Amino acid sequence: MVLKYRLGVLGWYNFETLVQSMLKVIIGPGVTSFGGSKDGGRDAFFEGKAPFPSANENWQGKWIFQVKYSELEGIESESSSRVLGTLRNELDRILKNSQPDNYVLITNYRMSTSLREDLRNVAREAGLQGRFHSIDGREVCEFLDIYPHLRRSFPQLLGLADVDRIINKELYARSEAFVSDWQPRLVTFVAVSQYFKALDVLRKCNFVVIDGPPEVGKSFIGAAITLAYAADGYDIFFIRKPQEIFRAYDAARKQLYFADDAVGTINFDPGLGDYWGRDLPGILNKLSTQHKLIWTARSYILKEAIATTKIRENVDDFPGIHEVLVTVDQYTPIEKAVILYNHAKHSELCRNARDFVKHHAESVCYHQSFTPERVRQMIQFLFTVPAESISPISYPTLWGQVNQLLGNPGERFLRAYEGLESSQKQMLLAMLGVGSMVSREELREEYEKRTSAL
Repeated sequence: MVLKYRLGVLGWYNFETLVQSMLKVIIGPGVTSFGGSKDGGRDAFFEGKAPFPSANENWQGKWIFQVKYSELEGIESESSSRVLGTLRNELDRILKNSQPDNYVLITNYRMSTSLREDLRNVAREAGLQGRFHSIDGREVCEFLDIYPHLRRSFPQLLGLADVDRIINKELYARSEAFVSDWQPRLVTFVAVSQYFKALDVLRKCNFVVIDGPPEVGKSFIGAAITLAYAADGYDIFFIRKPQEIFRAYDAARKQLYFADDAVGTINFDPGLGDYWGRDLPGILNKLSTQHKLIWTARSYILKEAIATTKIRENVDDFPGIHEVLVTVDQYTPIEKAVILYNHAKHSELCRNARDFVKHHAESVCYHQSFTPERVRQMIQFLFTVPAESISPISYPTLWGQVNQLLGNPGERFLRAYEGLESSQKQMLLAMLGVGSMVSREELREEYEKRTSAL
């Protein structure tokens, strides 16, 4: 599947990280890391022989790679003189210390043939004696399609791709709604270590159970994996009951089934638990490299399901090797920082609010109540604060509000909930109880069940 990605929306840090991974695949694992700076691009290094620029022509020696990122991807937005001037300055700095055998410039924007030739001439005029090559945004996208596993390492790219190229339009409406709901959110996704562990478990076992406490990103990880497989040609099915897998199963097609909150959303659902206890053994027998299943569940709900249903009786050592536990204390400081960066980057925060986030970034990332969901709510809250009221003078007061929100985000919702009519409260509880991507009939059934019990 050939996809086009809007690389200019990734942000400089994510693009630089993407290029690091791309070079390790194309050139070799010996490529060093970048310095990590937005200003002027940073170097990566490699020494040896590599299958580049083509399989037939392999360069060797000392390599220098440099990244130039722009939020505006078209060459019409990048003044040629600016690009050429930047390259000249970079080479002047580099050539004072060393003379590389190979210099490779990598950008996220498009470059014309004439600009590439001008860049090559500037390199020669600056004194580069080695070989010069440039890779532009279109070629980066091509590499992502050539190496699908690289694309799976950066699922946020799928949040910047054409949704019509991801979904099989023949699938039923709930899966289409799932893609429409989750795909735009992927621009803020961070591929934390648990994401890669879940990918590996799913690859080896064809079934993964992603569990943990609320707000840690279980559903986000499951959705990211699902959409990554969709981009690899799998038909995806967002399901609520195991019977739907039997109805959708087609041995001739690649399929992935995603059961978010498989045995209950906020509390254990005995009905769903009984369904899975009965049907899971048969489903596991149908799973293969072509047919895969993802569960997400809150840990306390999963434990109750195991204790009160026949799941463990019918499936040995459940969840056993299929389990991937996700908790915030597993996140590294860098992962937390990128979560904050992505949410701030892809919001429409005013400049004053962005400055506030930068000022308090370390406090947010090391906050004892940090979760990805609370960071999202924090950014959403800052969006509602008038720009003119945010200044260094107001930072202490504003931080007090943010600190309270991070520590107890439910307080605002509790006040709003208490102001609702009884019928509105039951409707809200019904919506929480059935989860997302449900039909009107399913929501009505849940609502009537709750109101009849009053």
